[in-house]
Amino acid sequence: MRSDVGVPNLHLIAAVAENRVIGRDGDLPWRLPDELRHFRRLTMGQIVLMGRKTYESLPKRLDGRDMWVLSRKADFSADGIRVFADLQQALTAAGARPVFVIGGASLYAACLPLASDLHLTHVAASPEGDTHFPALDLAQWTQLVAEQHPEDERHAHAFCMAHYRRLSQKG
Repeated sequence: MRSDVGVPNLHLIAAVAENRVIGRDGDLPWRLPDELRHFRRLTMGQIVLMGRKTYESLPKRLDGRDMWVLSRKADFSADGIRVFADLQQALTAAGARPVFVIGGASLYAACLPLASDLHLTHVAASPEGDTHFPALDLAQWTQLVAEQHPEDERHAHAFCMAHYRRLSQKG
């Protein structure tokens, strides 16, 4: 059953610490290889929408995905990406295709009230950071999937990869 609140097929995807930290100095504050594989699996073949600073922080192009960047800089361009001046323009261009928002903080904040789905990796840590995911009321969402991953030799922190869908506001 689709949500009748928000924009259909607008997904937010993020790894979020217990203190809502998602980044530090333009990078992730952890290395979680299985979480990165999960991100790749979910976004492969999809539109990934990000802010300009997030795009500039990527170590390389995300292959196999349509990379779209939201930027207030009128002269911003980069090979192989589509640039949009505002969120509505990007959502209109996507039509019925799913859009996966991958950061940064201000784009997450703008999209959270509109999103139909959240793909959140809850990281069991509270690292220092300068970028935070917006406050979230999970009572507005139903959890569809939750996959626990323990701390191990490749992952310094335990985490849970969860998929949420917005609850309908109708009676």
